[in-house]
Formats: sequence, C-alpha cells, structure tokens
Amino acid sequence: QKENDDTKLEEIKRIQFSGGGSTFSMKLSKEKIWDEVGLSCWHGCNTDYENTVEAPGIEELATKAFGIGPSVSIELLTFKTHVTHESTKGETETESTSIGFSLGDDDSGDEFVVDLFFDEKFGTIVFETVAGQSKCPHETGTAAIED
Repeated sequence: QKENDDTKLEEIKRIQFSGGGSTFSMKLSKEKIWDEVGLSCWHGCNTDYENTVEAPGIEELATKAFGIGPSVSIELLTFKTHVTHESTKGETETESTSIGFSLGDDDSGDEFVVDLFFDEKFGTIVFETVAGQSKCPHETGTAAIED
C-alpha cells in the first residue's frame, strides 16, 4: 500500500523491461458481482400454516340377519394440511473494468524497473520508476549512461 495525496494505492506488481525496440504489454481485469435476494413484498408474503378438516366418516358397517337391522358406527374423519408459501425476488449486478498498457524504449542498453499501483479512486494504473539505466534522454529514477 502506498498513499499519495490522500489516495490509497494498491501495489499490483513490480516489472522490469529492456530497451532496444521491444515492448512489455499487460492487461488487468477486475470484476465485481453483487447478488441480492429478498422478500418480494414489504409486509412479508411468506406464509406457513396448518389446517385441520374434520368430516363424518363411516368406520364400520354391519348387517345382522336374524331380526336385528343394520348397525352403523360413525366416527369423525380428520384431514390435516400443511401449507408453506415463500415469495422472494433476486437481483444480480455486475461491474467490470479492464486496463491495458504497453511499455517500451527504442534505445538498446536501457533498462527499467517499474512498480505498478492500482488507484481505487480513479480506477487507473499508476507507474513509478524505481531503478534502471537510460540515455538520451535520461529518464528520472534511473542511472544515466552514455555511449
């Protein structure tokens, strides 16, 4: 972490590249995903209840043959129901950013060591040359060399 003008910079990587016409390229991608699940109505649409229904039912039916008529036994028949209802909604939000860059120098013999930082406030890369050697023109943060 590095702080510069009230901005916190997150160190990403230290890279080294050489001059002579070659280039160093890099692409950074960052993605944020928010998932939100909640009730679909304000007062809570979720319900959970049980219900009992009683109705007459015949338990036993018998007939007698010698002078005595049919015999019926009636008892209550009981049904129980359980109902659950849940009502939810969901939302997904995605945010992505990609940053790419290429670093290079035409002069052979030039060398650079650069720290890369990510600036959360502006969503950009910050470069800081920390070592190396360069000539004509001499780069700040490197040793000056001449042919």
